[in-house]
Amino acid sequence: MEFDPKFIDVWRIQGVSEPLAMALNYAFYFGAPVLLLVHFREKLDRRFGRRGYLVVFLLGAAALPVFEIPMVKGLKLWHYYQKPGYLLGGVPWSNIWYSGLLTVTCYMGARLAVRWASPARLPVSVGPGTMAASPSLTLEDRAKGLLVGAAAIWGAFYVSLLVQIAWYAITQPWVPMPKPF
Repeated sequence: MEFDPKFIDVWRIQGVSEPLAMALNYAFYFGAPVLLLVHFREKLDRRFGRRGYLVVFLLGAAALPVFEIPMVKGLKLWHYYQKPGYLLGGVPWSNIWYSGLLTVTCYMGARLAVRWASPARLPVSVGPGTMAASPSLTLEDRAKGLLVGAAAIWGAFYVSLLVQIAWYAITQPWVPMPKPF
């Protein structure tokens, strides 16, 4: 993959750039939608039941060509070095199912993180005839939420990347490129 030189580099190794925009792109593309999906998980569960995970996969897969093909073909912001049979609109078609897989695994991980990291909300006994109050969040509650949430997303990326790497190892879709790696 080669990026447009207008991007701000996070680093450059042997002339190969990794733009800051790519890190922000992943955070936005897989972060905001997953947070929204997790927020509406109960509605998704009621509407689709166990098929909700398939719906999330399909939404993640469908979003990729809508977003990435205009970036690659229209704006020419980056270029993939893969055989033409593996490209759809200049984008590897395997990115479509990878996007679905990454979205659904992030969604699954984030759902678990919400459940696991939520502090137990036991009512505080304040006496007869008074309303029970929930204890406030502690520093440990906040740290647990942050760490479990981060671990869930990192785990989702790791699992999805392993599947994608296996795909690339089997198919070998690459063509020679002008950069060393």
